[in-house]
Amino acid sequence: MRALSFLQNFIDTDITEATLSRELIRGYVRQLFKRWDFPDQIFVSLGNSSVVSKGELVWANIDCENPHDWVPLPRIDELVLNLPTPEAFLKAVGAESLERVPPEAESRFWSHFKFEFAVQAAGVRLIWE
Repeated sequence: MRALSFLQNFIDTDITEATLSRELIRGYVRQLFKRWDFPDQIFVSLGNSSVVSKGELVWANIDCENPHDWVPLPRIDELVLNLPTPEAFLKAVGAESLERVPPEAESRFWSHFKFEFAVQAAGVRLIWE
């Protein structure tokens, strides 16, 4: 189905499958994991809209006033099913707080972490590249 967006262009609103890059999502996790709003406020677009493209991040605490034209927006932890808790991460890297994680320990952790990607999220079948 196609709908008219607020920019007066037509966009697909009946998205049944989306292709995403594993490397892109891994990068988002590595870069954002230590943020206070991860994963609760971080969503990934599964389609194109007037203000976001497929695979881009949508921040619920910042982008909440932008119209996303009914594009499926699963939380990042709906895409990566086995994200560690902050406590498990700290234990694995041997640090007391997220602010004190040595960069080399963090890099080593993520290089050995086996990401488990979802096959479906937000009612959309996911195809991983």
